[in-house]
Amino acid sequence: MRILFRVDVNTDRAWSRTMVSNLQQWMRELNYDAEVKYTNDYRNYDVVIFGRFAEARDILAARTLYKHILIGMLAPIDDTKIRRETIKLCDFLIQSSIEGRDHFMKYCPHVFIMPSIENTFTKYKKHKNNSTIRIAYVGNKYHIRELHPHITPALETLSQERKIQLVAISNFNKLSQWKVGRPAKIDIEYKKWDVDRVEDDLLSCDIGIVPGLTPGIKLLKAPEFYAKRTDYALRFKNESNAGRAFVFHQLGLPVISDFIPSCFHILADPYCGHLAHSTNGWIYALRDLCSSAARRQKIADYAYHAFHKYYNPLDWTERLYSSIKQLHQTKK
Repeated sequence: MRILFRVDVNTDRAWSRTMVSNLQQWMRELNYDAEVKYTNDYRNYDVVIFGRFAEARDILAARTLYKHILIGMLAPIDDTKIRRETIKLCDFLIQSSIEGRDHFMKYCPHVFIMPSIENTFTKYKKHKNNSTIRIAYVGNKYHIRELHPHITPALETLSQERKIQLVAISNFNKLSQWKVGRPAKIDIEYKKWDVDRVEDDLLSCDIGIVPGLTPGIKLLKAPEFYAKRTDYALRFKNESNAGRAFVFHQLGLPVISDFIPSCFHILADPYCGHLAHSTNGWIYALRDLCSSAARRQKIADYAYHAFHKYYNPLDWTERLYSSIKQLHQTKK
């Protein structure tokens, strides 16, 4: 079975880096026939996988001219009507989380998971007791705003108890562009995301944080479902995943994450890190990881081993390939 990734690779985009470049490499390590090439000639391929920004006309042309091929799409997004209709043209989709799989099954019954795993890190953190605890955020400018409303006050409270520095690695052009969720009276070091530099930038830190819940939620007005004081209302993107937590696991930084479904797999074990939603929950977790280098190292080591046990990229690649192959045989 020959697979074509019909995608222009952009290593600044996490989905392109992890789900195209890395995935192709892992397929080749398993001796699967996979190629990345932007072409409209599909005669020599059995499966063609388009990128998330593929146009409907290209998929329709492929299906019309090459009836033998199986058509898939990587990390689809459904923020417009045109994109929603384009997704429906595919035989299968590849998403990075259970959240994404669950959401996109309304367009296609075959949604396969390939976790967002980086393939560039070679170093591992050895923790030391420091007078200043450096707390790292890495991700796009959408998620950094999600420090509001629970994480920001937790960081501000912690800063009154001990010396901390927030290291924000994101895609703002400059720090002043970050408005919502930015903590006050805290030393912030801003670093522009750079795939070649991010490993060393993160290894200079002590703790990793993963915000991922969007403030505000529309509550149902039906009397059977009116809001109660005992409710926890959570709002997150339909393509949320644990990729930002994985980065910290791989590098040996202990993690505190928002209540993101995919992050529960590892972080629900308190030996592996913390999950928090309320400000008090975040304060508790931050204090725990600030308590000593030994504490941070122990938790980071447990999470590192759990990550490599459950998220071996070759295992996940083999699962994905098998699912695609089975679907391809059914199409025949």
